[in-house]
Order: sequence, then structure tokens, then C-alpha cells
Amino acid sequence: MSVAPISMSTTRKFHGRRRNGRANLSNECARGTMQALYWNGRDLRLDFSYRVPTADRQTTVVKIHLAGICATDLQIFNGYMGFEGVPGHEFVGSVSEGPKQTMDR
Repeated sequence: MSVAPISMSTTRKFHGRRRNGRANLSNECARGTMQALYWNGRDLRLDFSYRVPTADRQTTVVKIHLAGICATDLQIFNGYMGFEGVPGHEFVGSVSEGPKQTMDR
């Protein structure tokens, strides 16, 4: 697993080369993996080997174009709700795969 530890004060150094005002870290990921910020309850880490999800009859995959960290995420980093996982629920994306009824919309 390729994981880089980060802190709230040092996130800027992990932005990589910028293109069109956006971070470009895609060359760091192996096939079938993607980048993800992962909170393990103690440390926020940038994971370059997070498994790309797959769609099934009940799951739709959304390709994320932009994502934000909100006040709730910051509270989680301070122990709120005992959360562990990929933070974030504020994003902009498009459906990339999923059940037929989802793809037809």
C-alpha cells in the first residue's frame, strides 16, 4: 500500500504539479487504484493505492471531479463520531457506471 502521512498544516506539499489550477497526482496511481484521503482515526493519509470501486445492481460509481473538506470533516479529525474512512460528502461528479436505470438518466 502506497500511503503518505499528512497533517492539516502540511497538505499543500501533496498537491503535486498543478495544471489548469487543479492538482495532478494521477501519475502516482497504479492501474485499478485511485487517490484517496483516508482518516484512520488518528492520521489523515493520502493513499495512492485505494481500490477503484465497481458497480453492481445496487451500486453506482461516480467519477469525482471536485471535492471539498467541510466543517464536519474537520470535526471528524478531532474525534467526532469515531469515524474512520474516506472523509467528504461535498463533491461534484458524474455517473461513470451503474445499473441501466441509473445510466439512462
